[in-house]
Amino acid sequence: MVPASAGGIVFCFSEDTTPLLVASIPELAKMKDAVAREEKRDENELYKLLIQKMPIDSDGHLVFDLDEIAEIHAGTAAML
Repeated sequence: MVPASAGGIVFCFSEDTTPLLVASIPELAKMKDAVAREEKRDENELYKLLIQKMPIDSDGHLVFDLDEIAEIHAGTAAML
């Protein structure tokens, strides 16, 4: 086994000795944030499907009657 202080090997393809993939590190951080945002958005979309909010008019009454709401709920549950 070679000790860590022994050094390493570099293959240079040009005069620039910067590691090839070092520029991808900030992009990986952005990707991690984007994945987290997408997971949260997916969670919110599922929440919208599971929790059905029915519209109300300006007086605070339901736009649909309870029979229609039950039918809408049954249709959504059947789709899922």
